[in-house]
Amino acid sequence: MEPWPDVLIVDDEKGLRFLRSEIFRLEGIAAKTLSDACQAVYYLNDVVKQGGKMPRVVILDVNMP
Repeated sequence: MEPWPDVLIVDDEKGLRFLRSEIFRLEGIAAKTLSDACQAVYYLNDVVKQGGKMPRVVILDVNMP
């Protein structure tokens, strides 16, 4: 199982997700990317169910369709 990420990035634009995750990766910070808010809700629900560590930071695009 991969370690729980410190940052969750939720954005519908693939390029922005990649760019933001690369910035964190270069700093040695684990980041998880998702493409919409529904995926984020399911992901965070799974974290709770599995007893995982919640991300310290969530970067959320508020202008998603």
